[in-house]
Amino acid sequence: MESICSNNGQYPIPVASTLASNCTQYQNELVSSGKKEVVVTIDLLRVASRIEDIEIYMDALSANQMVGGLSNDSENAKLKQVFGYFQKHKESSPNSKLLIKSFVGSSQGDAYSNAQVVFKYLQKSGISRGDMVIKSFNQDSFCLNPQKPYCNFLNRKVIFEFID
Repeated sequence: MESICSNNGQYPIPVASTLASNCTQYQNELVSSGKKEVVVTIDLLRVASRIEDIEIYMDALSANQMVGGLSNDSENAKLKQVFGYFQKHKESSPNSKLLIKSFVGSSQGDAYSNAQVVFKYLQKSGISRGDMVIKSFNQDSFCLNPQKPYCNFLNRKVIFEFID
């Protein structure tokens, strides 16, 4: 509780605004549960055994908002994994392309511009422009419950697949 409530209840790291809460809520939870600590987390980290398992969350990548262990560092590490999977796949399928699929909720921004951020990063990494295709979707696809404070975060993501 001390780490959550230090600094006037402000988090020591950037947290997505939809997840931020005040210190009083945590104190009340501690008192009512009789516990000495409350773990607040969303498990968004997954082990990727193929490119389709990689999900880039734009809030963590672009705004460095920390949620569930994700940050700019975690998302950049995932982009490096995308590059590695692409290189390996290109060896066996030289004509394949990387499909970058970007999603946002209809009122949460522009899916195409999010995909462009990823596109430019991968291009700087060494994937040629002609080897990538962007597809953007302005729809809430992954989290449909507006009562969940992290829905916006989950709906602004980029996923990948190969087109052979």
